[in-house]
Amino acid sequence: MTSILKELFVGAANAVKLMDHRTSEAMALLKEHHDSEIAHDIKRNTATYGEHSRMVFNGEGFNGLDQIEKAHIAVGFGNEGTFADIDFEIFKYHQSQDAIAVEFGFKAKHVGEFGGISPTGKQIEIPAVGIYSFDLDGNLVQENITFDTGAILRQIS
Repeated sequence: MTSILKELFVGAANAVKLMDHRTSEAMALLKEHHDSEIAHDIKRNTATYGEHSRMVFNGEGFNGLDQIEKAHIAVGFGNEGTFADIDFEIFKYHQSQDAIAVEFGFKAKHVGEFGGISPTGKQIEIPAVGIYSFDLDGNLVQENITFDTGAILRQIS
């Protein structure tokens, strides 16, 4: 495995297996996590992560609660950042013993610089996937979000 791939999955080393009795707890936490993002409640969202969590946003890693919170704000979940009026729709959950994967659609308005493009006010809509791992306390230990950057660039150009 290349060092870049190892870097992407370093937080997953702290994850635990999801046993049947923990799956419903993990799903409830994910619902709270997503609800807090849509509500643009950064503090509530940060509370869904464990102390030593990691978020990987399209290949860029953010370690610890402070960096994760700043990354959410930069995207626009705190009513400031690159995107506004953020909403998403969950299409499907995939559960394994190690993680829960979520297919979702992301919708937002482009209000800040993205990929060298100044704010356009245009609406974007892209498909995305999130993979979530949990620690022993049932908190998120890793969130890995992947989406097609080119799809966003085409929509705001």
